[in-house]
Amino acid sequence: MRSAFSRCVASLALVVAAAEAATVPVNCDTGGTIAEGVTKLKPGDTLLVTGTCRENVVIPSDVLRITLDGQGKAAIAAPGDTMDGIFIRGREIVIRGLTITGGRDGVHLSGAAAGASAVIDGNTIHDTGRGIHLDSGSLARIVNNRIY
Repeated sequence: MRSAFSRCVASLALVVAAAEAATVPVNCDTGGTIAEGVTKLKPGDTLLVTGTCRENVVIPSDVLRITLDGQGKAAIAAPGDTMDGIFIRGREIVIRGLTITGGRDGVHLSGAAAGASAVIDGNTIHDTGRGIHLDSGSLARIVNNRIY
């Protein structure tokens, strides 16, 4: 059984972590990229995406607990069909409110050793090789998406 002191310290740590979370904007129509934005994020941060991002996004295994939020208006138009629209190796990644087109997969989770994990919520994924692809050892909660 945890002591009252342990519960208090754990609660305080959660409050401090929540207070430090940041929202980082990126506008792909004015030259910004999601790839550049991801490098600025810390655990708990949100990348607020606007515009159409013409890139293949890679979220490395050392990235934890970030959110990519397109607010239902932003898009990722992945060039070519040899790379994925979004390739996730990180853990506890949230992909929300994006339209994802092109690429080998719209969203691909990989990393059995690191255990890639994500919540993929409220996206439209179309005209990709495969919509969402999870490799063995990866975990995703997939809700409220349109995939065609």
